[in-house]
Amino acid sequence: MALIKIDVFKGTAPKMSARLLPEGSATTAINCRLDSGDLAPIRALGLATGSSEVGGTQNSLYKYDTVDGVVQWLRWDEDVDVVRSPVAGNTSNRVYFTGDSTDEMKPRVTQNTVAIGAGTVFPSFSFLLGLPAPSAAPAASAVGDTPAESSSEIKETRSYVYTFVTANGEEGPPSSPSPVFDIYPTSQTATVSLMQTAEDAAYNVTHKYIYRTVTAAAGTQYQFVAKVLLSESSYSDALSSLQVGGVLPSTGWSAPPAGMIGLTSLSNGILAGFKDNEVMFCEPFMPHAWPTKYRMSTDFPIVGIKAVGSSLIVTTKAFPYVAQGAHPSNMTIARMRENQSCVSKRSIVGMGKYVMYASPDGLIAAAGTTATLATDRVLSRTQWQAMKPETMHGYMHEGRYIGFYTVDAVQKGFIFDLDQMLLTDLIDVEGVTGGYANPEDDALYFIDDTLQIQQFDAGANSTYEWHSKQYKVGRPINMAAARVEAESYSNITLSVYAESGLIYTQAVLNENAFRLPSGYRSNQYEVKIVGTDIVNSVYIASSMSELT
Repeated sequence: MALIKIDVFKGTAPKMSARLLPEGSATTAINCRLDSGDLAPIRALGLATGSSEVGGTQNSLYKYDTVDGVVQWLRWDEDVDVVRSPVAGNTSNRVYFTGDSTDEMKPRVTQNTVAIGAGTVFPSFSFLLGLPAPSAAPAASAVGDTPAESSSEIKETRSYVYTFVTANGEEGPPSSPSPVFDIYPTSQTATVSLMQTAEDAAYNVTHKYIYRTVTAAAGTQYQFVAKVLLSESSYSDALSSLQVGGVLPSTGWSAPPAGMIGLTSLSNGILAGFKDNEVMFCEPFMPHAWPTKYRMSTDFPIVGIKAVGSSLIVTTKAFPYVAQGAHPSNMTIARMRENQSCVSKRSIVGMGKYVMYASPDGLIAAAGTTATLATDRVLSRTQWQAMKPETMHGYMHEGRYIGFYTVDAVQKGFIFDLDQMLLTDLIDVEGVTGGYANPEDDALYFIDDTLQIQQFDAGANSTYEWHSKQYKVGRPINMAAARVEAESYSNITLSVYAESGLIYTQAVLNENAFRLPSGYRSNQYEVKIVGTDIVNSVYIASSMSELT
C-alpha cells in the first residue's frame, strides 16, 4: 500500500533537486496563487478605470486624481520617480518627479491647474522644482527729512533683501543685500527699489517677500516686511521695528540640482534624491528647499534609493548604505557589511518593512543595517544570472515582489513572497514596460502591449500550471487511483508521471476517485495540475480502497 498526498501547495525552488524539494513544493508553478496553501489562479490583467491608449513605450506611470475626481494617468517614456506632496493642505494635488530629461534633467512639480490639458499624454505641463535667488540686489534709501540735532530720535542701520515666492507660497533663497544705510524710523520711511520684476515662467513665481535687518538682543537678523507682486519694482516701508514679522527662513536654501534623480519620500515629510555618489534631502515638509548642507556622500556611485519609514536605503555599484535620522540636520549614513551591489535601479522596490532590489546573486532584502540574500533558498547565482537581473523592473503588491525581466528579447515575469518563501512564474506578460503600485486602493497598475493601462490580478482567472516535486516510493509499484479535492470542477486536468514519463491525463469532473492505467511500475511519481478552479488537495494511491 502506498499513498502520495499533496494538501499544501507551495512554489518552486529551482536551486534544489526535484527529489529533495520540501513537501508540497513544485518544479513548475505558473500563474499560481499559493499564499493560502491551496492551488488557486492569478487573475489576468483587467482594464483600469480611466485607461486610455498611450501610444508607444512607457516606462513610468502615476495614477492622478484631478480636482473634479476624474482619474487620469501621468506617464513617461523614461525612468521617472514620482512622489506626492507631503505638505498639509495640498489642495492643488502637487506631485514631484525626477528623471524627466526635459531641461537638463531638473526636478519638476506639477499640479491640477496644469497637469491635465489638451491631448492624451500627461502631465501637459510642469514647473521646475525649487526657486532661484533673485539675480539683482535691491537698492534702499531713507526718504524724508532728518530730525533736528536736538531730537532724541535714535537712528537705525538697515539693509534689505527679497525672495521669490510661488503661487503655492513656496519661498526661495534671498537676494544679495542692499547697501547698508541709516534711517530715522519716526521721521523717515525707507524706499526699496530696483527689485527684479520677472523670472522664468517655469518657476511659477507670482510674488516677492521683502525683509530688512532688525537688531535685537538675539543679534541682527532679517525679518519680514511685506509681500508684493513680482511685477512691483519698488516698495515704501514705514513699519516700525515692533511691526515687522518673522525671521527670514530661506537662507541656505537652494533648488535641487539638475540631474538629481531617484526622488523618494520618507515618513517624516522629508524628500530625498541623489546624484552620482551624493544623497540629498529637502527641508521637512518643504519639497522646494534643498540646502547643500543636507548632502552626504557614499564611497561608490549610487544606483538608487528607497525609503523604509524614516530610514533611507541607498544602493550602489558595490555596498548598500542606510541613512537614518529624524531631521536632515542629524542624518547619518553608514555602509552595510554585505557586498551586494544593485544591478538595476528599476528593480528597487519598497516592501514596507524592507527594500528589495536585484543584485548579481539574487534579490536582496535590506532593512536597518542589514542586507540579506532573500532568494538564497530558491535560486542559485547561475539560475539568477540567467534571468538577466540587469533588465529587471519590479513592483510590490500585497506584500509580494512582482518582477519582470527580458531574456533573448522575450519578457518574462515572476512573483516572490519572502514571508512564505514562495516563488512562482507569470506568463502572458510580454509588453509590460512600466507600472505603479497605488497605496490608496492597494492596486498594481501596468502599461502593457495593448497600449492601455491594466490592473494586475483584476480580470478573469488565468490558467495555472503546477507540477509537483518528485515523490519517491520504497519499491517500484503501480499507482492505481487518483482523487482531486477542489472547490469546483469546471476546469481541472490532472496528469500523472512515472519515471518513464507521462502515464495518464484526466479531466477531473468531481471529487470521486478514478482509476489509473495498469501495466507499469515505478518508484518515482509526479503530478501536474492545469486549470482555473481552486484545488485543495491531490491524492494518488496504489489501490482504490485507499481513496474511497
